Amino acid sequence: MTSTTADADKIVPAVDGGDKILQLGLIEHYKPVFKFLESAVVSPKFITSQRLASFNVRGTEVGLVIDLMIHDIGEMLKLVKSRVASIDVVGINVFSKNEGILLMTGCIL
Repeated sequence: MTSTTADADKIVPAVDGGDKILQLGLIEHYKPVFKFLESAVVSPKFITSQRLASFNVRGTEVGLVIDLMIHDIGEMLKLVKSRVASIDVVGINVFSKNEGILLMTGCIL
């Protein structure tokens, strides 16, 4: 929702008890490629995810782990339909103080 608890504490009271809706932007789960993968992948044992993109100043206030990895973990859990033995992540910063290249691997039980 935010990169810090203090920022979240500012947002929640603005919608609490009112007629506003607070929604997280987890739109990755609804993209056609993920819908396809959920029906096409049967029994994965190892999953790897890479996040590489052209540099964009927007979004450099947080790294890929906070910004995008949650989507990858969510998709991994939907694909495996079983317990995950481990998730390992390696990230490096390139153009900002936060990681700009990310490699995630997961092993499934």
